[in-house]
Amino acid sequence: MRHCTTTLFLAIGLLLIARSGSAQQHDYPRYPKTDFMIEHLDAAFEINEQKQIKGDVTYSIRWTIGSADSLLLDAERIQIDDVLLNERTMDYAFNDDKLIIYFNETFNRYDTATVRLLYSADPTFGVHSNYSGTVFTSLLPLSTSHWLPVLDHPGMAMTTDITVTHPSSRTLIMSGRKTENSVVSVEQEQTRYESRYPIPVTALFFAIGAFQPDSRAIDNVRYNLFSEQPNGADFDSYSIQNIAAETIQQMEEITGVDYPYSDLHVVLMDDLVWETRTFGAGTILVDLSHSIEEQVRYGVAAQWAGIMTRNMSWSDPYAVQLMQGYVARELNLEPTAADSLLPWDSLYKAVSQDNIHRFTHYLAMHPQLDSLMPVVFPEIFNEEYQPVTWQTFAQMIYKNSGQPFMEEPEFTLPDDQEASSYNYTATITHNEIEGEAVVEFTAEERVLEELVSVDVTLFSFDGVEREELSFTGSSDKIVLTVPASIENISLEVKDRQDVTLDVEKPFMFWIYQLRNAEQANERKEAAIGLQDYSDNPDLQLALLDFIDTESDSGVAAEIIHALSAVTDGASGTSQLFLERTGTENPKPVRLAAVQALSAHSGNDRVISTLRSIIRSGGSADIRKEAIYSLSAVADLERFSTITESIVLEESVLYEVPLILSQLAEKGGAEQAAQLSENFVSGEFPFEVRGSVLRLLLEIDSSQQGWDNRVDQLIADFDPRIRYLAVDALKFLPAGRAEEIVKRRLPEEFDFRIVKKLQRNE
Repeated sequence: MRHCTTTLFLAIGLLLIARSGSAQQHDYPRYPKTDFMIEHLDAAFEINEQKQIKGDVTYSIRWTIGSADSLLLDAERIQIDDVLLNERTMDYAFNDDKLIIYFNETFNRYDTATVRLLYSADPTFGVHSNYSGTVFTSLLPLSTSHWLPVLDHPGMAMTTDITVTHPSSRTLIMSGRKTENSVVSVEQEQTRYESRYPIPVTALFFAIGAFQPDSRAIDNVRYNLFSEQPNGADFDSYSIQNIAAETIQQMEEITGVDYPYSDLHVVLMDDLVWETRTFGAGTILVDLSHSIEEQVRYGVAAQWAGIMTRNMSWSDPYAVQLMQGYVARELNLEPTAADSLLPWDSLYKAVSQDNIHRFTHYLAMHPQLDSLMPVVFPEIFNEEYQPVTWQTFAQMIYKNSGQPFMEEPEFTLPDDQEASSYNYTATITHNEIEGEAVVEFTAEERVLEELVSVDVTLFSFDGVEREELSFTGSSDKIVLTVPASIENISLEVKDRQDVTLDVEKPFMFWIYQLRNAEQANERKEAAIGLQDYSDNPDLQLALLDFIDTESDSGVAAEIIHALSAVTDGASGTSQLFLERTGTENPKPVRLAAVQALSAHSGNDRVISTLRSIIRSGGSADIRKEAIYSLSAVADLERFSTITESIVLEESVLYEVPLILSQLAEKGGAEQAAQLSENFVSGEFPFEVRGSVLRLLLEIDSSQQGWDNRVDQLIADFDPRIRYLAVDALKFLPAGRAEEIVKRRLPEEFDFRIVKKLQRNE
């Protein structure tokens, strides 16, 4: 029996009908109604650089119920052109972004059929694009159905055979193994990927970009490394592939389950666009700004705890998180990055690496549960239990051990402060008349309750003597008998890694140490100590002697800092530092010299040199310090003029936020806001856009300014920009802000932004 007539079909199905935002969902239903299973996906996609997709997909499906006369798929903002069942055109309709396909026959349990969909999509959620022009899929909940009409749930998995037509100047990466690649035209080529192992719908991944590939087979797996071009990262492809292979071997030993895919794709990118889940089926996304090795190891581990076994919904992640904590400890993994924008309770934190710390701690607090993890591995990787909730996981534990762990975990994290060090100031004073030295220990914060031993070395004309002292408490004073010819005293904490000493001692002791210490770190300590004696008239000459003979760049840099403290911007002393800013000098020396120039206010040559350093395109650290120094030595008018002339230069792009921030601090907030307008558009990387937008939110509270910006920013392609732009609503009249929120909420699918918008309703 058919459920819609041709007239109704024409009324509501031929075109994509308007959707209601009230039906938006941001997490997978915990127990969705599943009338069928998709066993195989045969697809042909055409994807361009603007993220627009044309799809021709055929599903091989098997029914799990009887008397089925329709099919329901998730299809968010997707334009359907045709639907065919076993090559016969079917009627269809939309209801709250659900595609309902009506059959002209009924199917029984275990019956099979093929459903073919022709469609197009221009997703604003579910497919990212970054500054480098790379297009790649999101793995956030319910994101797949924004580019592929499918039953979007972790319980749905299928084998795949996918051919993608894409720009010929770009490399395609996709879940599975690449089997073919051919040129279609000057502008396009086709690449085919297949997977014989079922891929969860929620872990299906593709990326198109300017990637440099490097592939190598180890044992039975091919390790494909794709590095986004260009990038300035320094890494060894061979080493990364070895790390991945070693981790796969370790995971197979830990779990007793073989890696299921023929390939592992490691995709190295400069910007992951706030993507929380950095792993798909046989795919690992790596942020080049963090530890590559740790991310690769974490991503490999997630192929078991996150892909093979996956949470039913992101609001019930504890079973998978516990597995992640267990294997992370076995692999000695630590979190590699933290999201500064989000609180702990965010839905998207469900698969974050931040959870490693708390779940490894939870297992340490529950050793019985820890010991039972290997017991449930054979069952948890059984297809019947994929995906899992905490309750199904707890039932497995109970069935295999009789031990009840039915309550969801509650966390008490260890106090990080308790694990930090004890910091003391040790002040040495020398009483020549009495022939003694007094060492006074003062706690800076935390106080030791037990005795700590310190090795004391006395340097004198007569030689070197060693003895031992002990201290404890918030303050302690020890008197040492010293030779009349004493020249220096050094202190070293014995057998404790958590106790640090900040030593203060007489001027001549530091001079002796700087002149005679064999170890560079001891000479560096002396140069830093001498900075407390900048008013000593003998210090400048002594330091000038040392700087010409010092071979270690770190020590030389601290000598420059000491000289800067002594000269304090005195006329005629700038040349001492200017001649050490050149590229022929080691980086630490150049950095210290640039910092020292900040004391020479109004000096034209200093200003000119600092400006050249900022524009040079050299070391980012040195350019950053040059900006601070230039801000210190140039008055507002001159700094403003220089800013206007250099911020639009390509070589200065990543320094623009700091330059504008310094301009605002000097009193040029209005001009800084005007210049900032040039750098919030999508043509710039988020590192620049985000920083400039944060600055604008600090320095510009004008209604007119934000009224002109907010509409575009709050609909930006980058979710981080949209998230930050919500903060601008406070500068608008209540009615205008409410209107923006009301208009934006139905269009926003990123749960982080939705929550923030809702707080402004």
